Amino acid sequence: MALVHHTPRVVLLQVRSLLGPLLQERQWFREACGVGGRAFRTVNLVDRPRITWRDIAGAGIVIIGGSGEYSVFDDLPFIRPLTELVSRMAAEGQPLLGVCWGHQFIARCFGGRVIRDLEAAEIGTIDVHLTDAGRADPLFEGMPDVFPAQAGHRDRVAEAPPEILELAYSSTCRYQAIRVAGTPVYGTQFHSEMSAEQLGQRLELYREDYVPDNATFNEIRATLRPSAEAAGLLRRFLELYS
Repeated sequence: MALVHHTPRVVLLQVRSLLGPLLQERQWFREACGVGGRAFRTVNLVDRPRITWRDIAGAGIVIIGGSGEYSVFDDLPFIRPLTELVSRMAAEGQPLLGVCWGHQFIARCFGGRVIRDLEAAEIGTIDVHLTDAGRADPLFEGMPDVFPAQAGHRDRVAEAPPEILELAYSSTCRYQAIRVAGTPVYGTQFHSEMSAEQLGQRLELYREDYVPDNATFNEIRATLRPSAEAAGLLRRFLELYS
């Protein structure tokens, strides 16, 4: 399917205070989407909390990225504006993909419950299993029933309403991929923008918060695996919906 170029093709909404992870995320999403220049725009909600429709107007797709510093249930100044924006995107058919924090936020916007669950935290390369709905969804068409992906989270979606379709799960996380029924609004708990090497780089930046024990950290680094199937999801999302 031929890609149609327009400006912007991708708007990435970020939720980050630390410069290192913020710049990493921009670069990795840009590379994973295969777009650059004026076709790729970013808005950091920490700096610009009053997000409006004008900030995403004309976008082919919108992505809400991750956050190592905040949770979706925190009292943050951009929560209400972003909730209103996500609701409008779903209503108007604006393609939206939430990743990690963004995935959790989408679920919360539609009545889902997000919790901190340290016992079920996923840090490293995990196996993602497609549900029947996932195998039937165009975003995952042709994907194997089980594929590796990179993950790094302590919060997770614990409950979701009926309009949230369950597309994929892992051994400790029921909602690895979701879709708001009847819309091009998706979420993935796993990171399709990251390779195993990039996840290792990210863990270095957050190791005191996520993996303070050196032995555990080294064990995780040693078990990271390639995730080629997951890596193609962003370009496929662009092909399908932009």
